[in-house]
Amino acid sequence: CEQASQLESQQGALAATEGWFRGIVEAAPDCMLVFDEPGRIVLANLESERIFGYPLGGMLGVRFRQLLPDGWREPFVELLRAFHAAPDTIHMGEGVARRRDGSEFPVEVRLSALPSLGDDSLSLCVVIRDLSLRKQHERGLQLAHEQQRAILMAAPNGIAFINGEVIVQANSSLHEVSGYAEGELLGQSPIIWLEASTLPDSVSEIRRLLHEGETYRRELHLRRKDDTS
Repeated sequence: CEQASQLESQQGALAATEGWFRGIVEAAPDCMLVFDEPGRIVLANLESERIFGYPLGGMLGVRFRQLLPDGWREPFVELLRAFHAAPDTIHMGEGVARRRDGSEFPVEVRLSALPSLGDDSLSLCVVIRDLSLRKQHERGLQLAHEQQRAILMAAPNGIAFINGEVIVQANSSLHEVSGYAEGELLGQSPIIWLEASTLPDSVSEIRRLLHEGETYRRELHLRRKDDTS
């Protein structure tokens, strides 16, 4: 009777631990999938089913290859090989996953081993993060940068961007008016345009105004590459 009571207590503790673990998995903001050694899903949280478009419980038994487009299976296999070679290490990579309806989306993947469930088989935990919004944001930043550069290069007046007291961008008009070849101004200090007689006062005043958040507006005699002004 005492032995049966202990067994019942152990089973209750095991069930509570399993419920606690499942609660963590279900609350995770990322997809969490557990694969058995043959590569079948044995556990999938709600976020996985939502993002991949499967009904409740519909991902159980799905093989990992079904979640990958044809062109992205080999890179994932390489990640799996690295995992099996060093299962105690968390392995990460980026790629493309495929939803149930065949649509594709960019993902970040993290692989880690789970403790054995009593046999010698190896369970694999795969955490998948949908990178769609991040990639969209990156494309938006790239587009904004390209538009900024197009406006800069098309401007009729000379324009330069300065960072760390060196020129990092300069348009064609500025190169032309200052007598420099295209791209030759990049990496140069903007003081190359100032006359030596006005150099100390001009630089000091520009730095002071910019430090105070003001705009520097003055008429100056600038020096071209050939020393004419």
